[in-house]
Order: sequence, then structure tokens, then C-alpha cells
Amino acid sequence: YAVLSDPKKRAQYDQFGTNEFQQRYSREDIFNSADFSDVFKDFGFSGSNFENIFGQMFGGSFGGANRYNSVSGNDLTCDLEVDFLESYFGAQKQIKIPRSNLNIKVTIPRGVATGAKLRIPGKGEQSPYPGGHPGDLYLRINVVEDSYYTRVGDDLEVRLTLGFSDLALGKRVEIETPQGTKNIRVPAGISPGTKLRLRGLGFFHLKTGRRGDLFVVMELSIPKKLSDKQKEAVTKLKDLGL
Repeated sequence: YAVLSDPKKRAQYDQFGTNEFQQRYSREDIFNSADFSDVFKDFGFSGSNFENIFGQMFGGSFGGANRYNSVSGNDLTCDLEVDFLESYFGAQKQIKIPRSNLNIKVTIPRGVATGAKLRIPGKGEQSPYPGGHPGDLYLRINVVEDSYYTRVGDDLEVRLTLGFSDLALGKRVEIETPQGTKNIRVPAGISPGTKLRLRGLGFFHLKTGRRGDLFVVMELSIPKKLSDKQKEAVTKLKDLGL
């Protein structure tokens, strides 16, 4: 009735058809300025009578720009995949709103983790009634795992594999971090599984504003095959108690 009783809307409906018309015009656009008083007069209602009926049904008055303004649209939820370093640094991403052709730019806060939900106000479904507020859009975050970095809470871990002689004698090595290459000293006599801490290189905590740490985990590389000279050297180390 709201479309067909309006000559302009009816012409647009005839031109575009049902699907495209609904994509071009929200329900608020369709019902805006529509007058249902003639319809309800045919059923014996007039004036405040049908206004009271609609007020009881929808919690608002039937008339004016504020009718049904307490009826909000449905919320929408969709999954959003985020790269590992995007979750570390934060990012701007373009997404398509579900059930529409609209694209919006959203901000991914630094430190966000898998399972987090980001609320985008007013980007859910439109209210079915004029004056009602649209629902919200919720983005359910899934952070892609990284082959080099491992997240543990707000901390990061990287694996450093060294041979027996390096662990026994110690050495200086370069470690890749999200904030650039860092040169660290591996102390002599360090055991496999030991963690070296680089402070403040972990994830940003959304509530406290502090960063976690990055831990370098020591691993021992044991060759599967040894040359004759290597076997001889290992045998001598064994004889020396190593």
C-alpha cells in the first residue's frame, strides 16, 4: 500500500522491479509519508483509535517522523579473517556488509585476538518501521596463524635452533621481530627449552595499553647423519664427559 498509493514510488517500482527496488530504498524510505488513515477508516477505525492500536503493538505513535522509533533493526554477525601481523599492528580493512551490496572500512585494533567481537554501530539491518534505528554489525575475528611467530596471551614466541657447540660456547645471533631485526647474545651453556626475553615486543593489550614480551626459545639441532670426522669428534667429547 505504501508503494502503490504513491504515484512516484509506484513508477519506480514498475521500472526497477521488486528486488532492485528493495535494494535502492530502505523500509524507512518506503513508509515515509505514507498515510494509512483511509485504510483503517474502512475497518471502522479513525483518529486516535488506530493510533492507540499501533502504539500498543509497536510501542510508538502512528504518525509523524517518530512512529515506531523504538523498533530497531536486527543485529548482524559475520566472520572476519585477519592476518597475524594485522592483529599485531592494527589495520584498516574493507568489508562487505552481509545481505547488502555496501562496502565499509573498519578499523582492526592492535592486539585483537581470535574470538574477539568488534561492534560496528548502525551497520546492521534497517528497522522495519520508519524512524526506527538500524541494528549493529558484529565482526567475529579469526587471526591466521603464523609459521614463525606463536602468540601466547599477549606474548610472542619464536624458535631458535642451534647446534651443540653454539649452545655450549654461546654466540651472537640476529632475531627477526615484528619491530625489526634484533641482535641478541646466547649465553654459553644454555639448555634447550630455555627462553630469552626481549621486553616490550609482544602484543598490545587492549585494556591496559601495555605490551607483552617476545621470548626466544632455544632448540638443539641434532644431525641425523655424521661424517667420519664428526663421529670421531663426538666420540672424543664423550670421552671428555661431554
